[in-house]
Amino acid sequence: MKPRILSLGEILIDFTPVATNGKNPRFDQNPGGAPMNVLAAASKLGIHTEFIGCVGNDQFGHFLLDFLEKQGIGNSHVVLSETHHTTLAFVHLKENGERDFSFYRKHGADLMLREEDIKESFFKETKVFHFGSLSLTADPSRSATRKAIAIAKKKQCIISYDPNLRPPLWDSLEKAKVHILSVMKEVDILKLSEEELMFLTGISDISEASDRLYQDYKLPLMIVTMGEKGCALRRGKEFGQVEGVAVKAVDTTGAGDSHLGAMLAQFLTKKHYAVASFEELLTYAKFANAYAGYVTTKFGSAETMPDKETVTRWAESSLSFFRD
Repeated sequence: MKPRILSLGEILIDFTPVATNGKNPRFDQNPGGAPMNVLAAASKLGIHTEFIGCVGNDQFGHFLLDFLEKQGIGNSHVVLSETHHTTLAFVHLKENGERDFSFYRKHGADLMLREEDIKESFFKETKVFHFGSLSLTADPSRSATRKAIAIAKKKQCIISYDPNLRPPLWDSLEKAKVHILSVMKEVDILKLSEEELMFLTGISDISEASDRLYQDYKLPLMIVTMGEKGCALRRGKEFGQVEGVAVKAVDTTGAGDSHLGAMLAQFLTKKHYAVASFEELLTYAKFANAYAGYVTTKFGSAETMPDKETVTRWAESSLSFFRD
């Protein structure tokens, strides 16, 4: 079996605006959820992937299960809730493609994942376990997430984490910070945006802020996504930035997730992040920047993830820095 990424967390419906009729937006139904988006990218890049989560036993839940199957993402660990509906989110796009979310998540199914739903057998062939902070917002999913982290640690998986701060989904920013940081010492790969890095450290300079997190938690690898400005990497004392791509973004939903999916795929198909030279890691990030850039030129998130040939062909024809 191919190297495997197992991801846990929210899987939901993104309603994305695609056109307007006068002043009233029209919305498309799209699969969403950051932990699932990461798998969608990795799966397109040839990695065997599996998802752990909970959806409602409703038309949206079955739509998501069908999507996972079509994308080659294992869905046998997804629980169908008879008592809670599939979580929904409405995406609001700005002219530059940046987005805000309105969540319909109170009593949503993604929060109903329970400790007893997590089995040690799920991790049998797992190389990377990935999760985000939204499953930490409340129980029972918080306890389920912590159990999964403990099993992944026991099985010596690489543990990947995305804080993915969504303030409306927390009781307060203070609680959000406490819970987001509470798992940091278990993490091997931390992916976060520059805004999330500043939120967690109070420091605006990316090099200084990432060094602070490294000093506090000894994180083996940090990936800081910066939108059109590219990304930054920190591995211990090694720090570097890779320029972004100049594209006309129409929807940035899932861009950071696609970046991480592309990085994880390269760690599993090329060299482990701890073994590769730092220059090789920067090369991996160059590809991940192009991958995420391509995704922003399409509406939606998980369903827009390209395979390696598609994104390479696009990047070589469209991005001068990718040819250098």
